[in-house]
Amino acid sequence: MVGCAALGLSLSGCDGDDMGDSDSATTGETETTGTSGDSETEGSTGDTESSTGSTSTSGGPVDYVADIQPIWDSRCVVGCHTPGGSKAAIPLDPDVSYDTLVGKPSVQLPSMNMVEPGDLDTSYLWHKLNKQQGDVGGSGSSMPLGGMLPADELAKVETWIKDGAQS
Repeated sequence: MVGCAALGLSLSGCDGDDMGDSDSATTGETETTGTSGDSETEGSTGDTESSTGSTSTSGGPVDYVADIQPIWDSRCVVGCHTPGGSKAAIPLDPDVSYDTLVGKPSVQLPSMNMVEPGDLDTSYLWHKLNKQQGDVGGSGSSMPLGGMLPADELAKVETWIKDGAQS
């Protein structure tokens, strides 16, 4: 899902982006490191887990608008998950992304929601981000195309889903 907007990817690189539609050949993809200088450097002591829930790498709860939407904005909106993009049917623009993902069935695996609040195992997005979509009966390319999210961004998505995927 994420990755289409990573610097260096052409619009044709989004062809394999399958958060909801069938897979096509993914030739011509450009490999990226996924960091492109935009990730934050955090100390490993920033993540904490308590009886009240997980916290983000900044020490506070993960906030969808402040912590998750910027991931979509930098890695998947431009050219792909936006009106007019190659994956316009799965828009991740700020005004619609939450409603596109949370509690909505995946087209590739309708028995699994894109994001199931509180449950990584039944969140198809989580499997796509971890290159595990085939393991759960899904299909298509993993996201982001050409690599994986940096560990700090993946941890934010994980915490957000585990903590109930609040808006």
